[in-house]
Amino acid sequence: MGRLTRVLFLLPWAFVAGSCKKDPEPAGPYRLFVPVVIRSVRGVTQWKTKAVVTNPGPSEAHIRAYRWPPANPSLETWDLTLPAGASSPIPSLVPPLPVISSLYVESSSPVSLQVTVQSKKENGPLPFHVPVVPVEDLIHKGDRIIIRGLVKNAQQKSHYVFSLPWTEKDSAPFLARVTLKRPDGGILVDETRAVPGIPWPMSDPWLIHGIPPEEHTLDLEVTLLGGNRGREPRNGMWVYALVQDARTGESRFLESRVERGL
Repeated sequence: MGRLTRVLFLLPWAFVAGSCKKDPEPAGPYRLFVPVVIRSVRGVTQWKTKAVVTNPGPSEAHIRAYRWPPANPSLETWDLTLPAGASSPIPSLVPPLPVISSLYVESSSPVSLQVTVQSKKENGPLPFHVPVVPVEDLIHKGDRIIIRGLVKNAQQKSHYVFSLPWTEKDSAPFLARVTLKRPDGGILVDETRAVPGIPWPMSDPWLIHGIPPEEHTLDLEVTLLGGNRGREPRNGMWVYALVQDARTGESRFLESRVERGL
């Protein structure tokens, strides 16, 4: 299990129950989801996240960032009023543990957000960019996410992660149909999985889904089927995947493509 994969694997066990306080009023109608922010101070590779928000509009923007899932929401939020044309870093809001989490950003007007994960070590792996997802792009019941090009060989390995931003941590699981195919379209796995209300990494898809090791490349399709009694996740679901170089530890995201209303 690789360095970044080990970080991802620890994620589900790294959080305690969130506060029961009423949510604050939104900072604005514009919402962005950053699937991965990392801060680690121990281990072979020490990671940090650089997030920069820019206000391209003609007037100031009120911005609020939340860590998700939070251990204590009152201590893991960050507010800023950003002048027109200005930029500012956003803290990752992650405690100094070898884990990952996400950022959920609200703003009163459209803003842009650039996010990079990088090693704290001078000669560590090269930084990689984290995709920023508008919340309206998350999938809902009947929608499907397609990710092509998961790999596992001597040089590279992939994992993928389910995320349901701002869904209650202790909620009953949601159901998702997971299909894994060969590049030629041949189906290797077609199953329904229960997905909990916390980020849920599939650290070794080949092992988890029982795929033969000679199948080196996979295409992934995930369809959200819904939850108990027709329940919908609060904002929707996202699935992302990374490829990591086994020798250098360098990583890159694979494209997540959405198809609506299947």
